[in-house]
Amino acid sequence: MEIEKQHQYFIQALNNRLCLLQQNMVANLKMLFEGDYLPLKNEYSFESIECFYFEYMYDSLDIVVWAQDIQEDVISIGAKKMLSDISDSIFSKELDRAFYDLEEQWGETEEELDAFDKLTEQLDQSKDEILTKWFVECWIEAKKDSAYNQRGFFSIHDTIYRTCLP
Repeated sequence: MEIEKQHQYFIQALNNRLCLLQQNMVANLKMLFEGDYLPLKNEYSFESIECFYFEYMYDSLDIVVWAQDIQEDVISIGAKKMLSDISDSIFSKELDRAFYDLEEQWGETEEELDAFDKLTEQLDQSKDEILTKWFVECWIEAKKDSAYNQRGFFSIHDTIYRTCLP
């Protein structure tokens, strides 16, 4: 199987999936900016929020959010999934299943396994770039008509690298 062809197939499917979800993500971000989305601990108000942190899970691409105050204490009641009303994950189950079916069909020779590893590395890098770009676009769109001006950060789960949201 041609690596570039498979890479393009999965990337196109991911882009198509994110395009379908963009309006809902923007709507949820707007609710977040208005204080209507993320429950806060009793002693805090919406004005206590210094920034929002968004993390996504590497495999499923589920995005969660939590809020911190100026002392960098978490003031939200846990983290909340951003698209829980849409589906179980942004990375559609059909696409996920197709990827694992592809892995089983790929073959077992060292050359075939190396080719599959190369494909997964390319996909991981592309998924990160595509998801970050998409989320930044959603953030910008949601902020257009909002008075919200606090900071936001977007990253993969459990990493020190973060994208500062504009």
